[in-house]
Amino acid sequence: MVTVVHQTTGGSDGRPDWLTQDLNQGRVDLYYLLVAAMAAVNLVYFVVCARWYRFKKSDAAVTVVELEEKDGGSLKAATAGVAAPPV
Repeated sequence: MVTVVHQTTGGSDGRPDWLTQDLNQGRVDLYYLLVAAMAAVNLVYFVVCARWYRFKKSDAAVTVVELEEKDGGSLKAATAGVAAPPV
């Protein structure tokens, strides 16, 4: 990405590119703006893909696990039709 920025932003009229050695002449702010814009586009793409994604339906029966409070204040798992594992 740095190489592309060097090649595209350097002016043929002697204007320095965005990432020069001298920070006073360069435009590092525009480089970070480009990086932030790319991150924003990536976030939008991720959200679109996450909304579009659907889980596969499972053939196995779904086991419901409910937590019950014991006398000492701790919780234990109780499942319908399946023995609870030792805690």
